[in-house]
Amino acid sequence: MRPIFELARFSNALERTMKVFKYTGLARHLAYDLPEQLVANFAALGVHAIYPWQSSCLMRSGVLSQSKNLVYTAPTGGGKSLVADVVLLKKVVRQPSKKALLVLPYVALVQEKTKWLRRLVEGLLKEECQDGLGLNARKPRSSEITVVSFYGGSKSKAAWSDCDIAVCTIEKANMLVNSAIEEGNIDDLGIVVCDELHMLDDEHRGYIFELMLTKLMCLQIGIQVVGMSATLANPEVLADWLQAKFFVAKYRPIPIHEHLVYENAIYPSTNSKEFLKTASQLSSSNPTQKPTQPTSIIEQSVHPGLSSPLTNAVVALAVETAEQGYGALVFCSSRASSQAIACLIARTLRHIPSNAEVLERRVDVLASLQALPGGFETCLSDTIPSGVGFHHAGLTVEERDIIAEAYDNGTLKVIVATCSLAAGINLPARRVILNSARMGRDMVGPAMLRQMRGRAGRKGKDEIGETFLCCQKVELEPVAELLEAELPAVISCLTPEKRGIKRAILEVISTRMISTYEGLQEYAQNSLLWHTAPNHKMVLDMLDIAILSLLKDKMIEVTEFDTYAPTALGNAIVASGLTPEDGLFVHADLRQALSSFVMDSELHLFYLFTPIPNHTQSFAMTNEVSWPTFRNLLEQLDEPSLRALRLIGINPALVNRLANDGLDNVPERTEDEIRTARVYRRVYSTFALRDICNEIPINTISLKYSLPRGTIQNLAQTCHGFAAGMIKFCRRMATPISHIVPGQSRNQDDSMIGPDAQLIGAGTPARPTISGSEAAGFSMLAAVLEHMQSRLYAGARADLLEMAQVTFVKGRMARMLYESGLKSVRALSEADAKKDILPIMMSVSGWKLKQIERDVNKEVESEGEGKGRPDDLYEMRRKKLEEKLLRKAEVMVRSAAAIYEREVLRTADFEE
Repeated sequence: MRPIFELARFSNALERTMKVFKYTGLARHLAYDLPEQLVANFAALGVHAIYPWQSSCLMRSGVLSQSKNLVYTAPTGGGKSLVADVVLLKKVVRQPSKKALLVLPYVALVQEKTKWLRRLVEGLLKEECQDGLGLNARKPRSSEITVVSFYGGSKSKAAWSDCDIAVCTIEKANMLVNSAIEEGNIDDLGIVVCDELHMLDDEHRGYIFELMLTKLMCLQIGIQVVGMSATLANPEVLADWLQAKFFVAKYRPIPIHEHLVYENAIYPSTNSKEFLKTASQLSSSNPTQKPTQPTSIIEQSVHPGLSSPLTNAVVALAVETAEQGYGALVFCSSRASSQAIACLIARTLRHIPSNAEVLERRVDVLASLQALPGGFETCLSDTIPSGVGFHHAGLTVEERDIIAEAYDNGTLKVIVATCSLAAGINLPARRVILNSARMGRDMVGPAMLRQMRGRAGRKGKDEIGETFLCCQKVELEPVAELLEAELPAVISCLTPEKRGIKRAILEVISTRMISTYEGLQEYAQNSLLWHTAPNHKMVLDMLDIAILSLLKDKMIEVTEFDTYAPTALGNAIVASGLTPEDGLFVHADLRQALSSFVMDSELHLFYLFTPIPNHTQSFAMTNEVSWPTFRNLLEQLDEPSLRALRLIGINPALVNRLANDGLDNVPERTEDEIRTARVYRRVYSTFALRDICNEIPINTISLKYSLPRGTIQNLAQTCHGFAAGMIKFCRRMATPISHIVPGQSRNQDDSMIGPDAQLIGAGTPARPTISGSEAAGFSMLAAVLEHMQSRLYAGARADLLEMAQVTFVKGRMARMLYESGLKSVRALSEADAKKDILPIMMSVSGWKLKQIERDVNKEVESEGEGKGRPDDLYEMRRKKLEEKLLRKAEVMVRSAAAIYEREVLRTADFEE
């Protein structure tokens, strides 16, 4: 269906838009009221028009003209993001005093969307308010729009005040809202856009999403809320909660043809009922039942690695797609299977000729991977030359970015990925192939299955999209049931077993948004929990239990005015973004550190920076402990480090017993055992963190702990955010509490409770403020942690902190430059990139040159002389690597020069 509504305002570009006017009236064309520069930017990015459903959603809902709240759903690839982009950017441009918050669930999505918005606002100016009135009014001032990303592990020092549009993960968005409420500038927020709104139902993170939105609904200060998702079963319920209009679209710009593949036979499955019928017939043992006829048959390969019909079908479908010049996306259940399938597809495609330009681009991709300082997955050397890549969390972020970009620009034709890619980044394909419908051992859910299949069809490149769900016999009926299943309704995660209500109450009390029991009841009534709970008495009972628990744990207290106020501990927990349960764990560790800190071992400090292991952590270091490795690490420690670990709670005898017995984990049957297990897992991660900060290459650490490099990198990035939280925690513990007095509540609708009003926990004694010596101790600990944080960011020892400010100079590279005589930023800024720096980088990359040599020899052995002479191939690839490294060296010199120039100016200003 052809898009017909031009996304533009009537302007001097009349000739360019005349073709659209024959489809739509001028009144509708004017209604979007978008700046000409924004229209031009959309066009430059390939967006020239919008679909009818998008126009209806924008115009009929009042979201564009009346700032109404909106909840809407549309299929993956149906254009739902454009609606939110238009609303968000119009708000920022037309109301320049207001900021926008865009909330996304994953870091990769935050980074991708930040890049998109920065391109979209390039040259776009927001209109400032006029000074004066009437004839004395000055012309509106204009300023550029700033887009900043906020996520855990980001090294950006930008603050809320530095941006017009904040693109955030769920956790960072909640922290920004808390800070804005506490600091009294929440009125600056004009619009909040929530992508993947179905994440409200996520058992680990959904409640944080709900906390943030409930606070906004409770404030009632006119902040516009827009929520969208491709997998919402009950948008009307969420719209009722958010006081929003809701809109449901089913339009897809590219038609999708869906198929079932079983025993090398392809069957059509245009709808779930037909699929259910086909699956039932195929799995039936009744000989009298008429079998379903396949539309085509895949030839069984004689290759030993393709003896399984399932594997044979997956590989054959991917190869066929690549041969036709299209892109294929293959989903597998695990990292190991994704790599294995990628290698099989690559071996098959290796014998299919490609043009010289494409082969050159693939050599460039391989050189980019080889130039990465943290190493790269060597299996990619086998797959990239054939146009195949794989993508999973075991790869580093840089590897994943290079592979995704190569696929997006057509250099790679096939990507084999784990299911997480379906929700992580936007990589559509002509053909989506599912190597079973499992994620690990379990079947994927209906929403994830729709997201994976929804990647089929690329607007502007494909006329159709195709999905092939490849199954074994035992999976036929479960898959049929999965396809028949309705999407689950989104419900609240603030349930008693998930304990989210406790954090919700602590946050609104700590930020001084609410201080009365009546105010807390009103807050509960604005939650999704209130709108989905079977009875409201249960919600109020949960509220009372949570309040008493917070009082018992000394996170809040009852003031002399019979109101609720946070303690120093409550403030510290909220400021650091922890749950109340994790906050108590951290508080106990920090108090122990204050009473018995081991200053002659840095291991104690690294332990305090290591994130707390729990089921919500995404990095595997928290769960996969190799006890023999743990024992070896303990045996290599000096006496002060062993003393620090004993103080933390590590018993070397227990580690030795677990290593000898071959056990996976310590028992976790009681609360004490659970706490002990968390300490051991956290210490195990601490060892890896210490290695990172001591300039050990990621590749070496990966081998040492038998963990993927992506896992190690993720640990380092997660520690960045956690370390910042620990510093905030210590600072808040050192800050005196000043309770609000009657009439000073920040919530204008919240009146103080009088002496006769009911107050849950009114008889609970107030917690005395922490002693001056304890506050001083926390202040000192914050300073020590802040110094160590610099080492964590640099991935280097203290003597390299200055050098580590330079782009691409981290860890081992910083040490090599230092030992080669380039010991300062000034020396690096004056160096010659080609003569001074490139030789050092090539020496660091010695193992990569050996890998290139092995790859060349392997290719020549398998394909004969038709591939070319080994020496020529080696020299060509060595030069490609050298070119990549030289470009990095040039960036280093420019970065060092900029840092040195700033330092000179800063020194000059200080002397004046």
